[in-house]
Amino acid sequence: MYDYYNKLKSSNEQGVLTGKGLNYGGSLGRTEATGYGLIYFTEEVLKDNGVSLKDKTVVIPGSGNVAIYAIKKAAELGAKVITCSDSNGYIADENGIDLEVVKEIKEVRRGRIV
Repeated sequence: MYDYYNKLKSSNEQGVLTGKGLNYGGSLGRTEATGYGLIYFTEEVLKDNGVSLKDKTVVIPGSGNVAIYAIKKAAELGAKVITCSDSNGYIADENGIDLEVVKEIKEVRRGRIV
């Protein structure tokens, strides 16, 4: 898409498109950035209020790229994510959802949660 934009505009304006690969001026860690950022932001808000994310129960709306990386980072920081969803339904487990199951449905099968 960027190559086509360059042909139309005859310029080198890499900032016009997001989600670019590193070869086109994209960011390292771009895939994870939004989901991780959501959890880092939440962690800082909690810290400002004297609370830790560790051992908290978390609900993540969605199950796409942002949600998958938010679930991953929340778990890495010691939170227990008990549900995620898409427009068809949700997965819930009071002991914590299995991120690999979510990834299998969404990334491998390209399916919907029902």
